[in-house]
Amino acid sequence: MKRRVKPYIDLQLVAFPQDGVLRNAGAFENLKRAIAMGVDVGGGIPHFEHTMADGAASVKLLCEFAAEKGLRVDMHCDESDDPMSRHIETLAAETHRLGLHGLVTGSHLTSMHIRWTTTTSAS
Repeated sequence: MKRRVKPYIDLQLVAFPQDGVLRNAGAFENLKRAIAMGVDVGGGIPHFEHTMADGAASVKLLCEFAAEKGLRVDMHCDESDDPMSRHIETLAAETHRLGLHGLVTGSHLTSMHIRWTTTTSAS
């Protein structure tokens, strides 16, 4: 597919463990197989892991794997209305620690949105 569309677009394929890389048995092995088949980017979704600690561990695992293989990272972080879902901080720290600057995308940062509420009272 990539060769077919190369004259028109720069297509990057992402191996994305849809329900979390640690949550589902075999997800990390599937991701590694996809990369071995030529997929360009390792993806993740840490807020889908069972715990916040598992989410942070998945970010670390996926970033270390990407650094080892020379891959880009596309992390759907914190797609939650929970303001304590802060995996983007872990992603930034791992990006810095592993020297992945310019290779990492953090997206779906819904928890960072500010919610404004208006309360009214009857006068």
